[in-house]
Amino acid sequence: EMETNQTLIDTLELSNIGSGLINYTLEIEQHNSWIELGSESGNLFTGETDEIEITFNTNNLSNGEYSCNIIITDDIRNETIIPVTLTVTGTEADPDLIPEFTELTGNYPNPFNPQTIISFGLNRSSKVTLDIYNIKGQKVRTLVNGNKQAGYHKIIWDGKDNFRNKVGSGIYFYKMTTDDYNNIRKMILLK
Repeated sequence: EMETNQTLIDTLELSNIGSGLINYTLEIEQHNSWIELGSESGNLFTGETDEIEITFNTNNLSNGEYSCNIIITDDIRNETIIPVTLTVTGTEADPDLIPEFTELTGNYPNPFNPQTIISFGLNRSSKVTLDIYNIKGQKVRTLVNGNKQAGYHKIIWDGKDNFRNKVGSGIYFYKMTTDDYNNIRKMILLK
């Protein structure tokens, strides 16, 4: 379940519990703007596991239920179908809910473990980047890199880097940039 104008990143684990190499492909049965796969193919040796990033995006979705199937096919044509249902709740886009100015409003909870929600408002549609940096200034995760509608947005950071590895405890910075705005804020991950 998600509110409108929100992005959530989740993972799907694929494991090879058989013997030998398995090549696989993933696809979404019908094109849906609200779900995106981080990878569409790969291979697994015996005992290996892959984490596939799945991004759910409720921008421009009305309240209600949305569903699709993720189809996983291996090289011997075995097919696994995973039904996915997304329930959208909350306030729909409304001119009264567009902020007067663009602002990175903060994250909650802070300190956090294992995840936090980063909130921002856009006074007009804009290309947005939202990146996470460690205390050394190294980018560890890109949460947003694309166009967003005017309005309020919430992005969940799950405490993982771009390679889906959990990051260590400590101070992190999140930086939001648009065409005419940029700001950096601090957050603390506790384990």
